[in-house]
Amino acid sequence: MIEHGSSTSKSAVPSDLLCLHLAILCVSYHFLSADMAASLGLTHDQVRQLAHQTFCACHAVLLMSDFLNNHTIRHLQAVVVISMYQYAVGEQADSHWSLVGAALKCAQNLGLPMLVDEHRKAAGDWPRLWNTLEKREMGRRVWWNLVSTTGRVV
Repeated sequence: MIEHGSSTSKSAVPSDLLCLHLAILCVSYHFLSADMAASLGLTHDQVRQLAHQTFCACHAVLLMSDFLNNHTIRHLQAVVVISMYQYAVGEQADSHWSLVGAALKCAQNLGLPMLVDEHRKAAGDWPRLWNTLEKREMGRRVWWNLVSTTGRVV
């Protein structure tokens, strides 16, 4: 069972977590070494197919989870990761750029640009979503990955 947003049931998998998991699997398959693929009993074509299938699944879950209305850092992380895959295979289609643009706007809505300067605010002044240094650092890394993705030359 997949649920939008955060899970209230222990048996449900939050869609943003599933999306991120699929994105990581996609990139893992894509960058799998020939030796490792052989040790798993997979051919080069099978690994490429698995990468593409997990990319399609990730993209479908991302759209199904309505990430434009349910902003989470995991959705944005998934976009960053699948952007690496699309860049690596040379698939920067209009849909890719639209997805990255939408993710940038979601990141702005989550307040990621304000995380750029750690010393700007006193420790207690951060919004609850960004109340720990680890969360803020993750947010900064996602923000700069999204920003740098838009600067890549096709």
